[in-house]
Amino acid sequence: MKLSTLLLSSAAFLVAGAAYAADLPAKKMAPAAATGCTAFGAGYIAIPGSDTCLKISGYVAYEASVSNNVYGQDGYGRVGFDASSNSEIGAIHSFTRFNAWGAAVSSANDPEGGAGSTVSSDRAYIEFAGFQAGLIDSITDIGGTQSWWGANGRIAGGGFTTAGINYTAKFGNTSLTVGEENSEVDQAADAPNRPDLIAKLSTSAGGFSANVAGVSHTTLAGAGGATGNGYAILAQAQYKTGAFGLIAFGGSSQGALKYTSPLPGTALGSGAQDYDGTNYSKGTNFGGAINATFGNNVVEIAVEQTQATAASQSQVNNTYVDVWGKFPVAKALSVQPEFISQSGSASSNTGYLFIVRDF
Repeated sequence: MKLSTLLLSSAAFLVAGAAYAADLPAKKMAPAAATGCTAFGAGYIAIPGSDTCLKISGYVAYEASVSNNVYGQDGYGRVGFDASSNSEIGAIHSFTRFNAWGAAVSSANDPEGGAGSTVSSDRAYIEFAGFQAGLIDSITDIGGTQSWWGANGRIAGGGFTTAGINYTAKFGNTSLTVGEENSEVDQAADAPNRPDLIAKLSTSAGGFSANVAGVSHTTLAGAGGATGNGYAILAQAQYKTGAFGLIAFGGSSQGALKYTSPLPGTALGSGAQDYDGTNYSKGTNFGGAINATFGNNVVEIAVEQTQATAASQSQVNNTYVDVWGKFPVAKALSVQPEFISQSGSASSNTGYLFIVRDF
């Protein structure tokens, strides 16, 4: 065979093969694998086909409680979604958290209120360029204690879910946060005419940190009544050295009981009037905590004294002692016992046992 004939035959074969291959269905590319997003910290993964990184976290928990021979059992679930990405104005974070709770047996001691079940969201906010906006934890929540319930959720007062917007400016180890938050309602359920105005100063040096917050709160003397202005001042300091930590906190309010001493379930309850046209409500709280870490085990003892006087001059005084521990039994699984003693205008002793699986 001549060389020219051989070359022509080979070329024809290659062309035919290429044409046949073109008729075959294209092989699909494997989807891009999720990768880490180290710029935002541990636990984030890149969403394939997007420049957004996502972190999923939460827990599932069992709770049993006993108080004066009344028992309760509950189940809890929580999942949070933190989506973060970089932009021309810096990092943008958004966080949404959902909670599920259920109890099959009605118990007056259940912190969530007896039998039933609920699914709700208590966090939904955006953070960018120093701003935080949405459904947030009030920036007045500066107690710092670690326990599950924390003296019925009131250790150091001030902490609750609200909607608002704030801005934080940082100066080295010091930061200033200013913002506004829903005052929700007056303690007597009268609608406010403006949001609460809040400022918080935070600083740290070594193992020491401190926070001071001030609040301006509108008050009403009944629906459509005279308007007054209440306030609250809250402060907290922490010091940690080695395995031990110390916390001290205190607060004072006038016409703004919810920031210091709302004391749900007492004689004042959540309907205590902050202003009656002549008198303002007044409240104080102060206390402290000590915690110790032994390996992965944590123990904390906290004490708080609260006092509240409604505009009607009715008073309540309570002292809380909270003993809590966290003892890991496996990776991401811990047992957390807690005991809360309340004495004063309302007295009770309640023991809790939590089994918590974090993720």
